[in-house]
Amino acid sequence: MNINFSPIKFVIPSYNRAGKVKTIELLKKNNIDIKQIYIFVVEEEHLEYKKHYPEYKIIIGEKGLVNQRQFINNYFKEGAKIVSMDDDLYAIRQFNEIEGVKTLTDTDLKAFICAGFKECIRVGSRVFGIYPNDNYTRDMSDSITYDLCFLIGHFYGYINRHCDDLKIDYDQKEDYIRSLKYFLLDGVLVRFNNYCCITNTYKNVGGMNTNIDKRIEENNKIVNLLLDTYPEYIRLNKSRKSLLYKEIKLIKHK
Repeated sequence: MNINFSPIKFVIPSYNRAGKVKTIELLKKNNIDIKQIYIFVVEEEHLEYKKHYPEYKIIIGEKGLVNQRQFINNYFKEGAKIVSMDDDLYAIRQFNEIEGVKTLTDTDLKAFICAGFKECIRVGSRVFGIYPNDNYTRDMSDSITYDLCFLIGHFYGYINRHCDDLKIDYDQKEDYIRSLKYFLLDGVLVRFNNYCCITNTYKNVGGMNTNIDKRIEENNKIVNLLLDTYPEYIRLNKSRKSLLYKEIKLIKHK
């Protein structure tokens, strides 16, 4: 099965980073056609983004991350193949082990994305993702997993559908909720455990930065709600060191 690459949409929800969208450099490096790239912004920043990226499609969407992602889903037709990328991606890298030496190397983005959609179609999943961190010293014997797992929101590919069951109401833990909702609908996810992304999240102004105390309060409220709503699928991650900021884990369901 061959995947036609040219119709794939690359979407970048961006906020307060006009002129600093690192992901554009990554896409240029991988020779992604500019016609396939869409940058979604809030109305008050539209002109600023157009000034910095006049040749790109700059789309006025909605405020708030989950609202913007929902706008993106509605913007494209059912069945569209979409790759969602945060605006601060430096690289997508692959874990390798040669003669017992483990390394991280930049990957061929086009080939990897085609492989991702091909695997989704093969197993009946509508979404694929990558490992959530760049710890290349871990065991990588399972290069792909299909059970319930965390698909990090920085980078993921999906086959679009307009479905109320996939709507998310909270910015906090939105990638955990998305992973679970896709699994509940399809019974399968695709995660490539030997790939990860390198980002600048939390370092530059924009994106995820908010008042820390408010963020902790909102996060913990959503965590408690998720634990009550999905007790079979979510548990508290007690291994995390922070006692103030609650984290969750998805429970494997094969």
